[in-house]
Formats: sequence, structure tokens, C-alpha cells
Amino acid sequence: MARILIVEDSLELLTLVADFFGSKGSFEVNTASDGNTALKLIGDNDYDIAILDIMLPGPSGFEVCKALR
Repeated sequence: MARILIVEDSLELLTLVADFFGSKGSFEVNTASDGNTALKLIGDNDYDIAILDIMLPGPSGFEVCKALR
């Protein structure tokens, strides 16, 4: 099962995307609504896929992407 990280500060969009991937049964989905939470999750987990918003509270999606690399 692939592990996916979804980072989005709009709760409505975050829920929609997470529910979509969660319903497929092929993904373990983790979510974050800000860059700091995303960075903590990255430190604690390995991800196969990440969907990142660019403009986030705290570190930007670009900074989160750099941490993933």
C-alpha cells in the first residue's frame, strides 16, 4: 500500500482530496493543513506520493518539497 501525504490549508479541499484517495483502498493517507505539521509528518514517516499546496501557513509547499527530497 502506498503512503500519501496531502498538504492543503483549505479544510474543504483537504477533506475532498483525502477522502478521494482514501476511498481507493490503495493508499494510506496522512494530511496536514500547514507547513510545520507537514515537516513533522515527513520526519516521522516515509511517503511514496505528496500533494502539496504552495501557499501554506508556516513553511511553504516549496520548503516542504525540499524536505521530502
